[in-house]
Amino acid sequence: MARNNQMIRQWKLLQALETNRFGLTLKELSEQFEVTEMTVRRDLKGLEEVGFPIFADTLDDGSKKWRINYKVIHAPHVTFHLTEVLALYLSRELLRPLAGTQFAEGIRSCIDKAKSMFKPSALGYFRRLAEVLYVHLPELPDYSEKEKIIDICSIACEDEKELAIRYRSAGSASRLRTVQPYGLVYFHHALYLVARDPKAKELRTFKIDRIDEAELQDKDFQRPLEFDLSKIYEHSFGIFHSDKTIKVRVKLAPEAANAVLERKWHTSQKIEKHKDGSVIATYTLGDTTELKSWVLSFGRYVEVLAPKSLRTEIRNELAAAAAPYRG
Repeated sequence: MARNNQMIRQWKLLQALETNRFGLTLKELSEQFEVTEMTVRRDLKGLEEVGFPIFADTLDDGSKKWRINYKVIHAPHVTFHLTEVLALYLSRELLRPLAGTQFAEGIRSCIDKAKSMFKPSALGYFRRLAEVLYVHLPELPDYSEKEKIIDICSIACEDEKELAIRYRSAGSASRLRTVQPYGLVYFHHALYLVARDPKAKELRTFKIDRIDEAELQDKDFQRPLEFDLSKIYEHSFGIFHSDKTIKVRVKLAPEAANAVLERKWHTSQKIEKHKDGSVIATYTLGDTTELKSWVLSFGRYVEVLAPKSLRTEIRNELAAAAAPYRG
């Protein structure tokens, strides 16, 4: 059973109707998106119900073509202020992480329209103004080559179809596996597929960059009605998650205390200040994989107090890291 999270395909369906002002038939849309006419009809109905101005024209031969009512969209009473358009133009760097995804083209087109409202001299002034707010981002992934894979993963999530993927785990060769996809997650400039592994009977996370092939399967599955991506990441320090929770206590020396005083690294973060300037940060987490990297990044200025198992892991990791420097 498909759910209301069909946003990716519905977004592209709107794009198709926008570029075909005279409309498209259900057959044409179903062939374009490689889904059944019933799926397209359901998507169109869903878009209509939430208020998009979509309707069907009945032709002389009795067939119907679906299109967008642009008279409704062109609302003359809606006015964009100069500062609003400028803000959109200046935000283009913040939106760069979406490059290669289904939303990138719509964002690029919107910003181009904003630019067209001004003379070249004004744009030159805007560019100089943009230097006041410089957005420094790391080298970001480009998902343009993964667009088809992202589309297939999205449709599999929406239609609750099993998915065959060829996946390369870190440090190992790729292999074929069948999964039940639940959703896509964007985290730290990377896109991930969250899916249930039927053999392992558990949820796993697959980085889109490492999926070389993806193919929809005929077999349906039913995602739990109570499943919510935001809930499974409630106790996550990063992209990894677990059903269990662990209480972690970390002591930061005065030299590193501002790292947690100035930033909340997790919703469960609690701070205990000490007179010497040190602090103890407490977290309730489902997985400590990424927390270990965070702790190690502070070197000698951080000490794990609890749990004992994590303290031992950090101690062993630090000892192994120091080994090449002995002698």
